[in-house]
Amino acid sequence: PADPVVCQVMDTPGLLPRPDAERNEMELLTLASVQFLPTTIVFVLDLSGLAGPKSSTHAQLLIRQELRERFSERPWVDVLSKADLEREELSEEDTALLPTDAVPVSCATGEGVAELSARLAAVIQRHDPSAIPG
Repeated sequence: PADPVVCQVMDTPGLLPRPDAERNEMELLTLASVQFLPTTIVFVLDLSGLAGPKSSTHAQLLIRQELRERFSERPWVDVLSKADLEREELSEEDTALLPTDAVPVSCATGEGVAELSARLAAVIQRHDPSAIPG
């Protein structure tokens, strides 16, 4: 068997789609963590429509787009959580923002967990964990 991949995972506070000047300390901490630590970004989207108005699918996709542009040099993996649940209907604009290579995952059924694990291992092995781009 291949050597195990060792990494540290940090779940950062969520962001709201607003200018940096309006973000709270926790949101700014999230941005600083990504900017100053060697990171692979794992962006988890909940397309079930159950995340509440501040974390609507549209808001999540806008934040993903902002971070993808801001941290374009970072290794990146998109995850679609709650894959066992029905998705809410998306607008054309949101459909256009949806990542095409995201890994659908369900913690309830185990769907996609092995694929996500393999994708993360591959990304981590390809990138020098001590390198901080930019």
